[in-house]
Amino acid sequence: FKRVSKIVVANNDCYGILGSQSTPNGGSTGGQYGPDELYLLFNRIHDGRTGVWFGSNNGSYGRTYMIGNLFYNMSQPEGFDRDVSGHDGVAYGGGGGGTRYFLNNTIYNTDGGIALWTDNFTGPLVVKNNIFSNMQNGAHFFSIDGPPSSTSSNIFDGPGLFHFTNHTYDLVQFESTYMSTTYDNQAASPQFVSAAGLDFHLQSTSPAIDTASPLPPEVFTNFQNSFGAPFPQVDIDGNPRPANAWDVGAFEAQP
Repeated sequence: FKRVSKIVVANNDCYGILGSQSTPNGGSTGGQYGPDELYLLFNRIHDGRTGVWFGSNNGSYGRTYMIGNLFYNMSQPEGFDRDVSGHDGVAYGGGGGGTRYFLNNTIYNTDGGIALWTDNFTGPLVVKNNIFSNMQNGAHFFSIDGPPSSTSSNIFDGPGLFHFTNHTYDLVQFESTYMSTTYDNQAASPQFVSAAGLDFHLQSTSPAIDTASPLPPEVFTNFQNSFGAPFPQVDIDGNPRPANAWDVGAFEAQP
């Protein structure tokens, strides 16, 4: 989506998008040239090369919200050159700037979580309430020029690390180094019902249940101002999110 404003992309099933040698990012969806008030909600993005990809802003900086999406089985296609920006096979990759919100997504079996160009990303990045599980071959959960503006209430499952410029951390080191902006994250299995069977609902004992932190209030106010309707407080299946405590990830556990 180039130079768009006030767009909702929701409830799609995006799969099999690999790009080409001439367009190597292979993003299943994304934007370029500073989209503003772009909401990517409740999409299933899988079996492709890159989940959400953003290109350069061309001097325009807007807000993008990636909320409640499911990403799985994203990887570099066999026979394709690896893209030099390093965002092959990740849930969210590319560059650009503006304000980005990555909230309540579930990521499983990808070549990485978030990978942004080290010379082409500027602006706040809020990463909250996501599940990152089974990064392939110990890939990085994050590979970014600098840490997100806020990283909180996420679940990180597996041996992945966090790479920022010339430093690489495990979760304990990441939180202790950036204490004011990185907190309440868990290193734990999310206890999916059956990841092998592609059922990413939560078991009743999952540490993701009721441990999400509140979404930034501007998510709701900006949606209302842009579209004249309240933000849909539901999970990827359309089940209501409770008023008191959401679950981490894209799925809300059901009784």
